[in-house]
Amino acid sequence: MNQNTKQFSADDNNFKLDDYYGSHMVFQRDQKQPICGAGRDQSEIKVTLKQNGKTIQEHSVLTKQGRWQVILNPESAGRNYELLIEENGVKKTHLCDLAFGDVFLFGGQSNMEYPLKDEANYDDSFSLKNIRIYTVPRVEYIQVNQKFPAFENSGWKLASSSALSDFSAIAAYTGQILNHLSEFNGSNEEEIPIGLVSCNKGGTSVSCWMDENSLKKDPDLYSHSYCMRVIRNQ
Repeated sequence: MNQNTKQFSADDNNFKLDDYYGSHMVFQRDQKQPICGAGRDQSEIKVTLKQNGKTIQEHSVLTKQGRWQVILNPESAGRNYELLIEENGVKKTHLCDLAFGDVFLFGGQSNMEYPLKDEANYDDSFSLKNIRIYTVPRVEYIQVNQKFPAFENSGWKLASSSALSDFSAIAAYTGQILNHLSEFNGSNEEEIPIGLVSCNKGGTSVSCWMDENSLKKDPDLYSHSYCMRVIRNQ
């Protein structure tokens, strides 16, 4: 099986799958999963989920105001899934080597951003079995459909030694602990794929990582965060 995302049409006609989807991705098991993207208004989008080559879900929806979304039904833990997306009967995207398992989000400031390769005990042969990783690009703002800074789109990767070197050290070592726990708990837990998502930005205010209701409990902190939002939006 080809493990890479395939695009079938040279002229996408505004069709686009949102950036954070990709081959090797881990979806959270036992929960509904949105699949989202952009396209021409009134285009029919068909999403097909397969496992081991067998179709297990099909969903169709019309694009409205340039956006579309389908909701996958919950799936139990497993591997060897693929996702095929068509627009008006034309194949657009094919995602391979997908899994359903447990997904962990690592959000924060520079301590969470700190890469594994800079850690004092770093071993360049360090890798993690049963784990896929994703780093959210550190885009500061979007204007007229352009991202600044203009980072390349990230992608899901297997947790090989080369992929982990620039990954969050805290997230990587947490993955190691999760692997040890699955081995301790027995073979059944080993079958659950794990996804690690690193979302961080050094130098950000702690208020950026708090929900608005919590911020409102501290008037001074909420006032500061509100003023910063106003400044950024001017």
